[in-house]
Amino acid sequence: MVKRRDETFQIEFYEGILRRNPTQIDALRQIGHLYTRIGRIREGLKADLVLALLCPRDAVAQYNLACSYSLLADLEKAFVHLEEAMHLGYRDLEHLQGDSDLALLRQDPRFAALLSRFGASGNASPCEDA
Repeated sequence: MVKRRDETFQIEFYEGILRRNPTQIDALRQIGHLYTRIGRIREGLKADLVLALLCPRDAVAQYNLACSYSLLADLEKAFVHLEEAMHLGYRDLEHLQGDSDLALLRQDPRFAALLSRFGASGNASPCEDA
């Protein structure tokens, strides 16, 4: 119960920030994560889409889009964004292989092929809050 109240408080806090400044990068990152964590996947996707528009070369933003689309079972879009994330420098293979958001993708042979093409470690996120 306490955790749920904390998440509600955080969501209300970030929603307030975004009402005043809908392009605030850190608030978009946080609210997208929070929405997804509590099962409001479509709202998380909307935040991820705005973030990706603001930061088109941000590997983590693309990765988050892949996660949202995977959770919505839109595997085609999920693979497009995961590949873009990796093209932009996302290489946290350990996280990729354990992230429950990507469970549907891991069942697809394209997942292993993608990992083998981009194998490395570390990740990149060139978008900074303006």
